[in-house]
Amino acid sequence: MKAMRQVDPRVRFLQIEPVVHVAPPADRPDLQPLADEVAGYQWQVWDMLAGRSEPQLGGGPQWLDVLGINYYHSGQWEVMTERRLYWHLKDPRRKPLGDLLTAAWQRYDRPLLIAETSHVGVGRAEWLEEVAAEVERVRRQGLPLAGICLYPVVDRPDWDNLDHWHRSGLWDAAATEHGKPPGPPGRVLCRPYARALQQWQRRLPHDLTPDSTDPGKPAMSTSLIVFSHLRWDFVFQRPQHLLTRLGRQHPVYFFEEPVHCEGDAWLEQLPVCDGITVLRPHTPLAGGGFDDAQMPVLRRLLDQWLVDEGPAEHLAWFYTPMALPLLDALDPQAVIYDCMDELAAFKHAPKALRQREAALLKRADIVLTGGPSLYEAKRDLGRNVHCLPSSVDVAHYAPEHVTRDCEHYLAAEKLQSHLLAPRLGFFGVIDERLDLALLAQVVDARPQWQFVMVGPVVKIDPEQLPQRPNLHWLGQQSYQRLPALVAGWDVCLLPFALNEHTRYISPTKTLEYLAAEKPVVSTPVKDVVTLYGEAVRIAGTAEDFAAACDAALAETPEQRQARLRQGAACVARHSWDAASRKVMSLIDEVLAQRAALLSELDVPDDEVMAVDTLPGALAPVADPLAAARLQAVLIAPAAAR
Repeated sequence: MKAMRQVDPRVRFLQIEPVVHVAPPADRPDLQPLADEVAGYQWQVWDMLAGRSEPQLGGGPQWLDVLGINYYHSGQWEVMTERRLYWHLKDPRRKPLGDLLTAAWQRYDRPLLIAETSHVGVGRAEWLEEVAAEVERVRRQGLPLAGICLYPVVDRPDWDNLDHWHRSGLWDAAATEHGKPPGPPGRVLCRPYARALQQWQRRLPHDLTPDSTDPGKPAMSTSLIVFSHLRWDFVFQRPQHLLTRLGRQHPVYFFEEPVHCEGDAWLEQLPVCDGITVLRPHTPLAGGGFDDAQMPVLRRLLDQWLVDEGPAEHLAWFYTPMALPLLDALDPQAVIYDCMDELAAFKHAPKALRQREAALLKRADIVLTGGPSLYEAKRDLGRNVHCLPSSVDVAHYAPEHVTRDCEHYLAAEKLQSHLLAPRLGFFGVIDERLDLALLAQVVDARPQWQFVMVGPVVKIDPEQLPQRPNLHWLGQQSYQRLPALVAGWDVCLLPFALNEHTRYISPTKTLEYLAAEKPVVSTPVKDVVTLYGEAVRIAGTAEDFAAACDAALAETPEQRQARLRQGAACVARHSWDAASRKVMSLIDEVLAQRAALLSELDVPDDEVMAVDTLPGALAPVADPLAAARLQAVLIAPAAAR
């Protein structure tokens, strides 16, 4: 380096090392000091270059230049056992990439570059989404991070096994049936990976202005205050998928329905994952959910939290209209209603639900619907309604990621390995939407098959569940365990009833089954037929349902390949990353319109009263721009009016 700088003082050096995270095994917290010691080994080379260690080698701060970061999914593991903290299983002990980058920057105060990163198979696009989002996050906080280098561009074999190709490039080498590339190798573009690359190439270069010069402080960003009838630790579904992704850039506060307690009411705060905090009210009142009797207590708890630590800039997000009265406590920049189900059609729905939903649809700046049927039902009831069908975490369910030595696979084997094939399975909430009579008839018609039902029983008496020797109710299982369970099934089932409870449903599990590369048999639920009819067998009666399962079990290799192509096409059209980007785009549009109108009227921020405290009388205005101007005039101070 000395000799090179004597020739040209402008020369730069990129010094590349991996960043890693090491954790103790879950049952050995006493090994935390050892884990910290092992993780500290990652700094040894840079410490020597900077003269922090072994100074007799001649190192010094002037020789440490650009820190090149290599980052792969395998770079986080347990000390002693060497087991990976699996990325595709969302191991909660994993550290976000942004935290690892921040640690390097704070240690050395040098510019950074992601010098090498990629993933394999169907996880490539999602990996890039996560890495790029983390880079965007830390750049906003002030980290001088130049960009991301993807490796490889074209797939490559192992260094020591030229017959094993990873499927890790932007292009795959076209493989023969034996897994070896033909000669000369062809190239097949990984389209989801390419789409993600194009989107982030457009986005990241414009994201160079930091919000803060101190990476030790979190960036100031608009928070999401979410009101939900579903608990965060219930079934991992649409709210969790969307909000964990949005939480990478916007802190999320997830306000749940109250739980009963003795004594004074209090608000529990649970940081459940990076960017997500659950707010769980505890009250002594008997009324369940967001009942009117609960509202004064919930309002008091919410008011106190807002005073103590609530975010100044926030959006209000509703999963249940029953929480609408709590909007009066907030001053949101926008209101979002994610209408994932027709809740009024569910069993035991509150009487006030329809009225409150009508008010929320008029009040909301953005309305999202969980599928085409719901969109058709709601599109004319709000002023900015969008169809946002539920999507899929492809990497999570991909068969290639079901690792046989991981704890979830071993647990799944313990639950079902004693059941002889063929196994036919369902996972999801077990409630009034399932056609239990049809299920029982199919089970009786095929006593040689084993039927596996996974999920919590809700709103129906467990005693009503049909009991048969070949019908197995396994209860609720973790989201991390589901891929391993599905991997052991021969056919996946959607035995939904066709009634008022299921008229508008759009089952998320359809795509999850397809991502697991399993044949799927469903009753003719409208959204399943509309969205996935080409990849799913549809049957309306118990006899036809059993026959469709027969056909799925007897498919030829040619039929299987055709099914996999159709399923992959369905899966490729829907991803939670793309869905969250669409939501962010809609939010950005609404906030930009709001800022432009306030700028046009020259209303100072400190004189803007909360638009959101106004009644919904403005909703009937036909022209959205006129309605927005009318709102802006109404919120201007009296002197300006």
